[in-house]
Amino acid sequence: MKKPKYLSRILSLLVTVCMFTSLSGCDYLDIDKLVSVIGVGIDIDKESGDYMITAEISKLPQDQSQPIESVLLEGRGVTVSAAIEDLGAKTSGNLYFLHSVLVVFGEEAARAGISTAVDSFMRFARTQRVVKIAVAREGAAADVFHSKATTKPLISTELDESIESQFKQFGLTAEKKLYEIYNNIPTGLSDLVSVITVEENGDQMEAKVEGSAVFNDGTLSG
Repeated sequence: MKKPKYLSRILSLLVTVCMFTSLSGCDYLDIDKLVSVIGVGIDIDKESGDYMITAEISKLPQDQSQPIESVLLEGRGVTVSAAIEDLGAKTSGNLYFLHSVLVVFGEEAARAGISTAVDSFMRFARTQRVVKIAVAREGAAADVFHSKATTKPLISTELDESIESQFKQFGLTAEKKLYEIYNNIPTGLSDLVSVITVEENGDQMEAKVEGSAVFNDGTLSG
């Protein structure tokens, strides 16, 4: 039976990553122990100030004719790095962010400022620098990843493709990547990022891309 295209692509990426890490001296990252993080949500606890991270993990099915499965993990810490460590402690594998396509900041976290989080991800060795950045309007980033995907197995890839489509075809939203925001923050340049909203639909939540938001000096301002 023919494998779905997205499954073949992920398997190919995993093999490529394994080869690359082996060449770079990181051969301890066994392909069987890689935990591929596709999307990340970043929120802040109002009371404690802790970072709360929600990660969408892609789980390969035993039957390769079936779609990949979405698994959510949550971590918490006083810093983004600590929250990622907490996240990693909840899985037996090595967290791998090179396949990530989307990082969503909850509105509370975005208004508190994203500079520290952006810097942490840029310094993390296994991070995808071209991952798209978005903000959850009037809500938490965790709600975005708890929403039901309707066109793809993973909500991260569904929203990633929606952002790209709306940006390239209609100019209805922005498409800002991690490294671009990292480079712009020290210069004082403003950044436009995609906005994601979450609405209840019966007993489920649905997330969709709606417009753009303005960041000045790494802080949500509009």
